[in-house]
Amino acid sequence: MGKKLSKLLSCSECGIYKYPIFISVFYFAIAMVWIYATESILGNFVAELAHYRHYETAKSIFFIAASAFIIFYLTLKNNVKLKAYLEKQNIDKEEMANFFNASLDKIVMVSKDGRIVGYNEAFLHTWPFEVLDDTLFLDGIFQDDREEMGAEIQKVFEGGRTVDFENRFFNNEGKYAWHSWRISRSSDGQKAYLVGRNISRQKEYTNGLKSEKESCLWLLDNMPLPMWKNGIDGGCEYLNKAWFDFTGTATETQLGDGWVETIHPDDAQLCYNSYMEALGKEEPWSMEYRLLHRDGKYRWVCDNGKPLYSKEGEYVGYIGAIYDIQNRKNAEEELKKKEELLIVQSRFAAMGEMISMIAHQWRQPITAIGMSVNNMLLDVEIDDINKETFNSHLKGITEQVQYLSKTIDDFRSFFKPNIKKELASASDLVQKSIKMIAKSYENNGIQISFEEGKERVALEIHFGELLQSLISILNNAKDVLVERNIKNPIVTVRTLKEGASLRIEIEDNAGGIEESIIDKVFNPYFTTKNEKSGTGLGLYMAKIIIEKHHAGELSVRNTQNGALFCIEIPLQQGGD
Repeated sequence: MGKKLSKLLSCSECGIYKYPIFISVFYFAIAMVWIYATESILGNFVAELAHYRHYETAKSIFFIAASAFIIFYLTLKNNVKLKAYLEKQNIDKEEMANFFNASLDKIVMVSKDGRIVGYNEAFLHTWPFEVLDDTLFLDGIFQDDREEMGAEIQKVFEGGRTVDFENRFFNNEGKYAWHSWRISRSSDGQKAYLVGRNISRQKEYTNGLKSEKESCLWLLDNMPLPMWKNGIDGGCEYLNKAWFDFTGTATETQLGDGWVETIHPDDAQLCYNSYMEALGKEEPWSMEYRLLHRDGKYRWVCDNGKPLYSKEGEYVGYIGAIYDIQNRKNAEEELKKKEELLIVQSRFAAMGEMISMIAHQWRQPITAIGMSVNNMLLDVEIDDINKETFNSHLKGITEQVQYLSKTIDDFRSFFKPNIKKELASASDLVQKSIKMIAKSYENNGIQISFEEGKERVALEIHFGELLQSLISILNNAKDVLVERNIKNPIVTVRTLKEGASLRIEIEDNAGGIEESIIDKVFNPYFTTKNEKSGTGLGLYMAKIIIEKHHAGELSVRNTQNGALFCIEIPLQQGGD
């Protein structure tokens, strides 16, 4: 410990070194009082026993010897205690000195006039001047900080207290470094105790973080994409400049949960719930929704967020970016309209075949109706009207008309556009498609069979669109069988449930598709038929309807018999 601090911790100034003299005088006075108090009693006792003429001399010698013995005995005994006390004080002083010197913090005592009167080794090693004792403490403070530091020390002497006051002080390298000081006053009010700690590294780290944060914020504010950061509770803590440029809103209205108000009312609750669910699980989050644009209109955006962690791995919230996908949505809408137009076009292209099928279906009932009418007219002309015969003809005509009406109902769903999905069984779908092309197959001598799976399957579908797809595949099989003049032509349709999907297989025995073109059969406007017989849209639209409108898959492969078209549709679909 420094010399000054050691001196202040000693007990010399409190009078302990003068204590033996005081005790000796005190004990001597007590002895003299006792001796003189007992003089008359002792003198009379001696005088009565022997009229000793040397009494006065003996008395003086006795008194002096007794007093000297008492003083010597008491002083010796007190000195033993005093020695033990002083040794203990020296041990405590050394321990206290070791305690202060073991501190890495600088400890210094300053008098009221600002001079250094005590210090520890940590302070000694950083003092830049040759002389330390009785020098001004403020000499070690950076010039620009001295006035403020002096005022803080003065506050302490006036009864105040300063905690973690920061300024620049000399470090071990003889350079100024940032220090944090804690100051308090001594019990006698004559000294101030200062404990200082070098915080230059913390300052550099803090300033580095501040600079890094400012750089990150500058970078985020100059990003072309709207970006955000939310806290662990989901509340918005930061939005970059691109967000406000996009939405045209103000900062104070968007932080917290205010950002939800800029989302389209139809999307806001779903978006909020989806985000909070991801936040609770600390999972990446992504969603498409409509966000208010500064022009007052809503634009489609894709919002992507991910959990954010500190360098120590602590979860601190979410960070995300928003992409404007309105142009993509417009393109998708345009493509959807084109696909719908192609569906209509393909339906018109198939209309000729449908009319031919209707004609096949109607030919027999119309003939029967004609024959009944002719018979009725003949009976009228020859005036041979039999009531029972007449009613029989009318009943037959009614039955045939009902059959014609039912045929129209069967074909109506083919031309009717489907906006919403409906629940239907796979068996009904297949049987209706077979019924609609049955006459066409019959007229061409083609056998068609249906092998239904053991488990009946119902699913939500655009019935008319899937019906069109099946008829397109069945017509394609019929055309190939007729074109190749296959003997004993047959088409087999199978349905079965595989896991969470419905599987429909349509297989012919026409020998298969050439390997050079099998990958092209679903291309738009690709056809092996002549221009009058085909448009190349049937299989293409079937694939569009199955894969885009029903989240399924349409594929084709060759078997040992011929071509096998396979339709797979999930029983639970994500949307239209």
